[in-house]
Amino acid sequence: MFPSTRRRLVLSSATVIVVAALACTDLATDPVRQLQLSHGGPPEKVVSFACGVSYTSITYNNDSEMAQFGVAPVTDTSRVCETWTGADYKARIDRIGSSVPTSDVSDAITTVVYSDGQATGYLADGSPVADAQGVGANAFEFGQATPAEQQASYNDPYYGVAQSVLPGGCPGNPQAIICNDPNVVGGSDAGALRSRGFDPTKSDHGNTRRSLRALLIDSDEITGAGGAASDVRRFRAVRGDEQTIVTVERGTELIRSQEILSPSAHTLSRLSWARQGNRYIRDRMEIDSEEMHDGKRFGSKVIVLIQDVRFDPSVLP
Repeated sequence: MFPSTRRRLVLSSATVIVVAALACTDLATDPVRQLQLSHGGPPEKVVSFACGVSYTSITYNNDSEMAQFGVAPVTDTSRVCETWTGADYKARIDRIGSSVPTSDVSDAITTVVYSDGQATGYLADGSPVADAQGVGANAFEFGQATPAEQQASYNDPYYGVAQSVLPGGCPGNPQAIICNDPNVVGGSDAGALRSRGFDPTKSDHGNTRRSLRALLIDSDEITGAGGAASDVRRFRAVRGDEQTIVTVERGTELIRSQEILSPSAHTLSRLSWARQGNRYIRDRMEIDSEEMHDGKRFGSKVIVLIQDVRFDPSVLP
């Protein structure tokens, strides 16, 4: 399971549930071979609610901390359904393949459904493993989302999965940073920014993509190699003893990487996007992490592939 520092920014809040519920597994030493092993499980199950977006998630995870306990690298394939309700997500995750044989009750769980702060696990026959478990007030709390990440979901709920080819500001108010939030009237006024935990003196840095404007409102732009001539821009946010550096491609305004640094951990996430029609789909994410525990340094490598992304226009925000 990802620690909190690995849950940031690059995943939508509902996607975090996929990681937490079904991806407590380890990275395959041969990703291509494991992809062939895991992909192509049983047909997608019928979900109990319409999917704003659905996709297949293939996750590899290799954790040196777990390896010392004899946990071998494995891979999991799941079909994910996410729906934005206007203030939270609903999600259903169906495990459709794994390189690890079923060995206990937790491995036997094939479906996890999240709704209204409750998560329920189901066996293959459709029976619940236990009563629904409370995991927080909402998906944001469960995913330990920052105020900026929460606002990005209001602005563009599926920003972790797909981005429009043509960036655009908030509907009716292109200059606003805050939009689609029922608690805010008239866009990004200083009072609203303060209530969401933002510094109202911060700039949107001239970005036009709705989710990016919110994600970077508490960040400062920093220069890197190449300066203004570079094909990327870099932004840094500092919270306590932790800093986050986000690299954004000029023009498309797509996030290319995110680095999180703290005294005891370092995480680097690299994203790639593929154009499909009028959207960019995030098709791959690689996460390299190092953490200190009891004076020992442990590393992990996670690869997440997203395939077969489908949108339902009838339930899009």
